[in-house]
Amino acid sequence: MSSLEKIIRSRRAGPSVAFRERAFGSVERQGFVRDILGLANAMVDEPRYLIMGVRDGGPDDRSFVGISDEELDDAYEFYQSQLSRYIEPALKVDLETMELDGVPIAILALNDCAEQPYLLKENLSNSMREGSGWIRRAAQPRRIRRKDLQQLFERTALSPAHHPTIQIGFTGEGHEEEITLTVLDLSELPSAVAGEKFRKLLDAKQASQGVGGKSTTRLERLVHAREFGGTQPYHRTSEASLVRRLDATEEEYHWADDYYVYETRTHQLNLNLANIGEVGLRDGLLTLDFPHVEGFGISEYIRIGPDSGNHEPPAGYPTIETREHNIRVQAKVRSVPRRATVLAFSEPLRVWVREPLAGRTLPVDYRFHSESLREPVVGTLRIHVRPA
Repeated sequence: MSSLEKIIRSRRAGPSVAFRERAFGSVERQGFVRDILGLANAMVDEPRYLIMGVRDGGPDDRSFVGISDEELDDAYEFYQSQLSRYIEPALKVDLETMELDGVPIAILALNDCAEQPYLLKENLSNSMREGSGWIRRAAQPRRIRRKDLQQLFERTALSPAHHPTIQIGFTGEGHEEEITLTVLDLSELPSAVAGEKFRKLLDAKQASQGVGGKSTTRLERLVHAREFGGTQPYHRTSEASLVRRLDATEEEYHWADDYYVYETRTHQLNLNLANIGEVGLRDGLLTLDFPHVEGFGISEYIRIGPDSGNHEPPAGYPTIETREHNIRVQAKVRSVPRRATVLAFSEPLRVWVREPLAGRTLPVDYRFHSESLREPVVGTLRIHVRPA
């Protein structure tokens, strides 16, 4: 016997369980909304059930009369429309069915009532006005009183189950409080690579002077072919011209160097925000403080590749502020639904680590604030740096 069947057969009607012989029809919306509000506001820490198709005289005098398919087809759509129209905050109700003693029974299950009190958001009738509500303390719902509201608010404020619980960690297979990053050297810096090619051509030209009393281009051609391959045809160039080209490489390759240093040779870093509580988060602000030390940095914006057809960097990169002792990263987080995990940044951080940092561990302090939290979530993550 399932736990739900056991409840239907043996539980007495009370704050979290209500029985009804037939389904609610469209002319019974007042009774339906009143019964749902009564269950939703019940001060219990368990699911609540409205069980239909049961003639109830108590556990010893309970019979199952069943609910027809026609009733169920019409009922569920009607129930959802009434809930969304008349009850706030939003309340999710699931419709389940099971067969008992050969007849179908319908169960409206309220599995999540974490945002009490639930009230009418518009007038339903002259006797059911906007802002009013009902609560089950026994077998029948009654109108909520001032004392009930105070108890519901206090219960919500004091219960940890009614508040978001956030875990923050680096992206990975789980909740990663520590990660390891490898040193990324700059051995292929475009200006340095280009400069070295011109330097070798210059050395070849100087070495070829005065061979047998005559100059020759054979050595220059060999060096040119080795350094540039077939991408550039050989043209005889004067020594002065090569010196000028060599001196100009840093300026000529400025944008390529910038992209290489701050985009290509960086680690893309993101964080997970995992809401393991029962209440969604909204309007959050995440602040990270990285140490400002030699060999470590965070690109303050996303570079666009020299050969890219795009002219604007992608949106969503967090705000970076490099200070004297730390590098502060901040990003707004619109929402973290209950029992969900979201990325902190829509565009990951570009983090670079260089040789002076090899073998060290960096602490990363975080602070997450949201209007849904009574106090900010704070903690420390760690980055281990290993040599290349």
